[in-house]
Amino acid sequence: MGQSEIKREHLRLTEEDFPLLEQKTKEIRAVILNELKCDPIQIDNWPYRYQVEKNNIKYELIFSQMGSVTLRLAQSDRYRRNPPPIFYISIGKYENSVYAWEDFNASEVNTDGKELVKSMEACMVMYENSIKDL
Repeated sequence: MGQSEIKREHLRLTEEDFPLLEQKTKEIRAVILNELKCDPIQIDNWPYRYQVEKNNIKYELIFSQMGSVTLRLAQSDRYRRNPPPIFYISIGKYENSVYAWEDFNASEVNTDGKELVKSMEACMVMYENSIKDL
């Protein structure tokens, strides 16, 4: 049984974890930006924001200081505030100071740059397919 298949219990993040969450977010940001063409929107302070365009649809990629990455629609008339996420990962904390990037279901995510961007692009395609018939 692989490590990701073992049932582990989440531990509560504390204030002492914040510097590590920030560092891990900076690291994953570098990995993603190395693989995905993005235009900066806000990169002088947190949250870091980038614009990604695929098939004439504009997305916003947000890196939070608290250890999360969100891909959502760029602001539009329909979603003036807080568009729903299309892709989301965050850091989970476990025993023995183990931290892992996870999806909505607390399943560990492959953070290899190419694989991670493939997952993001698959979510974009799923979204694009879902609006074709509207």
